[in-house]
Amino acid sequence: MLSTIFVFVGIAICLVVLFFSGKSLVKISTNIARKLGVSDVFIGTTLVALTTGIPTLLVSLIAFLTNQTGIALGNLIGTNYVNIGLALGIPAFLTTIIVKKEVFEKEIPLYFSLMALFTSFILDGNLSKLEGILLLIFLLAAWGIIIQYGISSHKELEQQEAKTLEKTKVNSKEILSVLFIFLIIFASSLGISFLTPLFAQYTGTNSYILGLTLIGIGTSIPTITAGIIAAKAGNTDIIVGNVFGGNILNVTLGIGLLAIIKPLQINSLAINDLLFVNIYGAIIVILILAEMRFLGKNKTLSQISGLIMIITYLVYLGITIF
Repeated sequence: MLSTIFVFVGIAICLVVLFFSGKSLVKISTNIARKLGVSDVFIGTTLVALTTGIPTLLVSLIAFLTNQTGIALGNLIGTNYVNIGLALGIPAFLTTIIVKKEVFEKEIPLYFSLMALFTSFILDGNLSKLEGILLLIFLLAAWGIIIQYGISSHKELEQQEAKTLEKTKVNSKEILSVLFIFLIIFASSLGISFLTPLFAQYTGTNSYILGLTLIGIGTSIPTITAGIIAAKAGNTDIIVGNVFGGNILNVTLGIGLLAIIKPLQINSLAINDLLFVNIYGAIIVILILAEMRFLGKNKTLSQISGLIMIITYLVYLGITIF
């Protein structure tokens, strides 16, 4: 009993460290991107999605390399739930999120396309090295499309507003800060990876379920934090880009890289959960369309949509645990 408490406290400490380090990393990386004159949508889709997704990717990679495939897969798939349910749901509940045309027409379709591709790969219960390589190739292609569209739309915005973003130099202190925070995140992720199997052993919890719930939520803390910060600051462009960009990373870079290292055996629980992720994502898009403003205006996610997303995720979590 005492050992279980110590392990739980250790995991909790690592998660708290992830929260504060992730929060700092998002703030610094966003400042750097703004100094380089990059648009909010681009920041959310690539830079913030990558920086907030690092804990998830690291924990899963370390778990996989230490023969904890259940935790690795559960974490990557579970994080996709959390990103939509909480990282998008909570900010939507706090403030109305405007889903811009470039996100709705480019990033969300790319997300569903990649999810459909990945789902087709794992329906036979296996993910080969070749399929892992294909996932990474499609990630690079998706990034190329998003970056190209982000740059062109940003130029249009500058012309419409008759102004340009002021570009300033990134100083060495900011770069060193990013590297230092990366080390902290790596150490915390390492701690979670080694403590989680002990917690599963002491409590008799299935490692996949543990990765899907506790670890999935824990490693998503930076993403949730980034969404809340962006909502309070009124930077809603970052929120949607961060969520769907992060989910794309989890499936393509996260699971794809694991398959390249060693072909994966996908259990039936993971396949069923992935199907639910697809349905859940479709529900979110329907919510956006249901709230679509007429006459060509932007799509929105309001407080009601946010509440529906949060409740849906909590119900799923309750069913999964109990």
